[in-house]
Amino acid sequence: MFGGGRGLGEKSAFAPRSPYALAKLAAHHACGVYRKAYGVKVSCGILFNHESPLRGRDFVTRKITYHVSKDLPYNLANMTSRRDWGHAADYVRAMHLMLQSEPDDFVVATGESHSVADFVKEAEKHVPWKSKHSVIVATERPWDVTELEGDPSKIRETLGWAPTYTFASMVSEMMLSDSPGLRLAS
Repeated sequence: MFGGGRGLGEKSAFAPRSPYALAKLAAHHACGVYRKAYGVKVSCGILFNHESPLRGRDFVTRKITYHVSKDLPYNLANMTSRRDWGHAADYVRAMHLMLQSEPDDFVVATGESHSVADFVKEAEKHVPWKSKHSVIVATERPWDVTELEGDPSKIRETLGWAPTYTFASMVSEMMLSDSPGLRLAS
């Protein structure tokens, strides 16, 4: 919805760069109109990347954990893209807290970004081999966002929410799910 940047909060400017982001922004604005104009009790969670072992393998995080855990070759488009990756379980807890509060908008994020290369390195900590990935620039998405990092200050201060998973523990859980015999990173 934001089009990229760091420290993105509820007051940050929106600049969607994909049809998906545009649709999310339209729904966000519609909720705001219904809340203000008609008193509908609706909160909007602006959720940054939320990951778990349940994520489909066509998403970069699961592509990495699946292929690294099984020592299979795979292709990536961009190793330098940075995302604010959090665990889906933490984000569901945030949504539940929003439902218990006065209607408002909340950014749900960890407040830290990691590159795709960081994700690969974290996944590789669980295996004795280096992953067999190729970077194929031609597969990059048009007008891709180079960095997305949220500012969860409002939800932390207003609702007391904070993520319980770290980046490392999230990747560890995803790796273990893809290959139960793997060791956990220390």
